Amino acid sequence: MSEALLITGTRGFIGRHLSAAAQAEGREVLTLDRARLDLAEASDQALQAAIPARATVMHCAGLAHEAAQGARGSPQVLRAFNGELTARLYRAAARADAARFIWLSSAKVLGEVSRAPLPVTA
Repeated sequence: MSEALLITGTRGFIGRHLSAAAQAEGREVLTLDRARLDLAEASDQALQAAIPARATVMHCAGLAHEAAQGARGSPQVLRAFNGELTARLYRAAARADAARFIWLSSAKVLGEVSRAPLPVTA
């Protein structure tokens, strides 16, 4: 059996579909979400403890500017969650001897500005 997948952001678009596809293939899927551990509030030690050795970490959790309203949508909060937390999680995965760390994001996948809706087939 291949190594376990530890997926963050399984409530979001990418993470939800990635998790379902991996489970359908018979992969061992572990999730890391707010119910198990609040990534934004977790210590470096808690992040490391949540990552099994030799797991592949697929980091899909992120805050989108449209979804982050009020103070949560400030550039500082977005940078802290999307940038600094990703770096902390990466370092924790390295210390936990994870097999791989893959960061996935759909931010700006279809561009930043368009006068007309962009089709997903573009």
